[in-house]
Amino acid sequence: MTAKPPSASSLTPDTPTDTTATVTFTEIRDSKDILVGQNTITYDKTLTGKGTAASNTELWLRDRTNKFEEVTSGALGIWIKTFTLSDFKRYSLTAIEKNPPQDFSSPARTFLLATETPIINTVVGDEGPIQSGDTYHGDSVEITGNAPPSVEVIALDGEDELEKELVNADGVFELILNGLTAGTTYNIKIRAPDGKESATFVLIKPSDLELSLDDVLESESGPSVPEGDTTYKNKLIIRGHAKPGASVQLLNHDSPIEDATAPADPTDGAWTIPLDVTEGSYSLTAEALGEVTDPPRTFIVAVEVELSLDDVLESEAGPSVPEGDTTYKDKLIIQGHAKPGASVQLLNHDSPIDDATAPADPIDGAWEIPLDVTEGSYSLTAEVLGEKTAPPRTFTVASTERPQITHVTDSDGPIDDNGDTRYTFVVVRGDAAPSEGIRIKINGVIDPTIEPTDDRGQWARLRTGLVPGTEYQFIAVAAYDDNPESDSWTINVLPSGNATED
Repeated sequence: MTAKPPSASSLTPDTPTDTTATVTFTEIRDSKDILVGQNTITYDKTLTGKGTAASNTELWLRDRTNKFEEVTSGALGIWIKTFTLSDFKRYSLTAIEKNPPQDFSSPARTFLLATETPIINTVVGDEGPIQSGDTYHGDSVEITGNAPPSVEVIALDGEDELEKELVNADGVFELILNGLTAGTTYNIKIRAPDGKESATFVLIKPSDLELSLDDVLESESGPSVPEGDTTYKNKLIIRGHAKPGASVQLLNHDSPIEDATAPADPTDGAWTIPLDVTEGSYSLTAEALGEVTDPPRTFIVAVEVELSLDDVLESEAGPSVPEGDTTYKDKLIIQGHAKPGASVQLLNHDSPIDDATAPADPIDGAWEIPLDVTEGSYSLTAEVLGEKTAPPRTFTVASTERPQITHVTDSDGPIDDNGDTRYTFVVVRGDAAPSEGIRIKINGVIDPTIEPTDDRGQWARLRTGLVPGTEYQFIAVAAYDDNPESDSWTINVLPSGNATED
């Protein structure tokens, strides 16, 4: 897009001009009113742009697609805007109308904003950016920054030359300092050919010191926890050495321990980390600067545990059998706690149950005993070294056969649990006690109709009138004894577009 040029090279808001709807960006001048020509270099961040648009038109000034200033043209269609740029780089500026049709100036006003004095922007080491004054243990760093374009700059340590590098045409340099010497504090600056220098960047390269995990103590004054031994303390003191100033992270079984970090002393590299511990086995290492101590320091934390019989479960995942309640399972899981490592014996009505023994965990004292049960009343206790749990855990095992749903079918065949059907009817089949009966619970509501079981305990129920787009959960409820229930079987009736009554 183009526009009719103004009648004078220097524009003011009152300068007469032939106005047009076309947006122009006619010139850029620096703070000393020096013209910044197309594809030239300026060292001034404060600039003034001028151009034209339709009268009283709101505009954006933008660098490529990045909008950074607003301006409104005057009654005669002239706009003038002073702005300050922040980054040293090559700019491509245009003016664009805020509102449709969003006409914009062309070609863009392109120029390079450069610095006369070198600037260090970033110093990056092996593990990321480094700040001035940081301690760094790596052997090399990469320095990037700005300087006058297309000149050779020198990296200095004080007045000692470290490296030379050519600045590119955009005023950016990148140089690498290799072979940093341990035990040295570097005062790095970048010098241009005219003698102008960047601010000093301080980099501390400390003396090397081998990483170690020296001791595990029960208190500041000891004693130590011997390798592979057991402690009953819940607070320990971990000590070692690392490179001075390095950040040390404690790990247990190769996983970092939250908040278990400390800096190594900047002089001698000693570090101390207080550690809260719980019962369990520990395999401690220390990590610093990507290095990990080896071998691990191992020990066990144990606690005194009171003998208990905590739960009676119908499976590993539960549910529990409530105290005094009835279960229809023939296999139960009995759980409790005892002194770590102790042998636990289960008793029923004070009589030991054959093979119902287990050792308590050597760390937390937890024990678990699988128990085959038969019909009858139970009064369980756990015994360790003559001590018994009290009161007993009582429950009843009933012989009633629990119903089962074995399969659900439609006209296409079996429907998996959590499967789909396109029909509005299904047949639910299963097993229960022979010559008895079951009711069907559908989505939590029990159908009062009793479906009889045959002499083998088999039953079947036709369920019609299923609503398309609805999920159904079926549960068989025994119509005998304490009404045990089957596991659920869920189906999804597809939406009406897919369902059929055929």
